[in-house]
Amino acid sequence: MANLPNIPNLHDGYFDGLWLSGNKENTGACLFVRAADGERYTLTLTGVVRLNIQDIRQGNIILDVLLIPPDILTVERVGQAYDLEGEHDEAMAHRMFEKAQQERLCALEMSTSYGAYGTILFRAAAIVPGHILNTI
Repeated sequence: MANLPNIPNLHDGYFDGLWLSGNKENTGACLFVRAADGERYTLTLTGVVRLNIQDIRQGNIILDVLLIPPDILTVERVGQAYDLEGEHDEAMAHRMFEKAQQERLCALEMSTSYGAYGTILFRAAAIVPGHILNTI
């Protein structure tokens, strides 16, 4: 099982934005979040393979953020990361899932009460206090 950090309670907190870095071979992402008490955090993801965050709005309210280890990654989550829907994309979702399993990828899944939501496939994660750009 992947060594993933514990995420602080972000329920009713805020997704403040994201920053992408790197090149095609080594992409990273910083997700800037705030807990309901106002405490700021940066979720850093390295080895980002696929990022699908949708519906970013001013005042994004987080319902939940989950870090999913490779052992419990599902075809559905991989399909969400690649924005694959319906029967015509089912075979592609299975191929991408098999590749994700071979590469031992993890997933971050963010659901919200309002605004941004999505799924990210990546290799490693960390949580840093504050909103920091130079963590990747």
